[in-house]
Amino acid sequence: MEKEIFLGIFTLIVFFQSGLFGCFTNWSVVFFSSSVPTLRSSFGILSAHGAFATAIYCTIAVVWITPMMLLYVVFDIINIEFTSFREVDWLYKKSHHAGFVLYLCYDLATETHLLICLNRFCAVWFPHKYPIIFNNSYTYTMLVFLWIVCLLICVTVFPLSGCQMYYERSIFTLIYTLTPECQYLTFIADFQLHMVVVVIMIVFNLITFYQFRRQNRAVSITLNHASSQRKAKSEKNFLMQTFIQESAYATALLSYFLLVTIIENELLRFIIILLPWYFVHAFEGMVTILCNPELKKICFKKWFFCCNTSDDVPTRTVEAWRSTTSRVSKF
Repeated sequence: MEKEIFLGIFTLIVFFQSGLFGCFTNWSVVFFSSSVPTLRSSFGILSAHGAFATAIYCTIAVVWITPMMLLYVVFDIINIEFTSFREVDWLYKKSHHAGFVLYLCYDLATETHLLICLNRFCAVWFPHKYPIIFNNSYTYTMLVFLWIVCLLICVTVFPLSGCQMYYERSIFTLIYTLTPECQYLTFIADFQLHMVVVVIMIVFNLITFYQFRRQNRAVSITLNHASSQRKAKSEKNFLMQTFIQESAYATALLSYFLLVTIIENELLRFIIILLPWYFVHAFEGMVTILCNPELKKICFKKWFFCCNTSDDVPTRTVEAWRSTTSRVSKF
């Protein structure tokens, strides 16, 4: 019992902190990306959409799964039956609805990364056709089509097949229905499908980076030293974002489906199941922010402005009043 309580408290802390951090960073990308001129394009729309799906994922984790985990741990400590409280028991019985939304958001985020990858590939290899293929109107059409495909996959995997993703109290996480049919179906729809998508993204990103680097070498000959440094920094940010995001998705999938089957230590298996799955979504927003200097500048400015509103507002008010009076005095 003490071991279960310890694992429950550990899971609760990790889940809540990572989910809250993911909500903060991903919602920041959603709300602030429109303030960046370079993100008012197809790439920015796709980035904001991916952050939106991840933000919903983290929000569900914080407002639904975390309270249920907290109540489980508290009731275990004071030795009270969870089913004694109807409102609390409802969270558990309806957890498969949360699982459906989480899977949908995870699927949307993954497929959006694929569109971003194709966006970069087209921009580098076919710059003349890029404005036609990835204009804003076509981008929104792609996202509508993406929603339809992801919804069809989720409905096929869960309601129509009888499978569910629900909260399992004994291991403090969400799992698929433990039947051979559901395990086989989810292995194909979740692991194999998403692993193929991740491999495609890695291959396309490597090809894109190769062409991007080759073009920069040709351009850097005619640029000064400062411009070459900016280009090199841009290359580094591009490679860093590509490596972190695709590697994180691949690690989460491999750990959740393959590493668990070959590791016998119960605690280590628990950590491998828990950490990569949630950390990928929690830190994805921060990776997007840090790899985009303009977005990072705006986000940091907004964050610190919210913390220092009381100090900044009087100063701006006085400056505005002085500016107004100076213009009036000219007349």
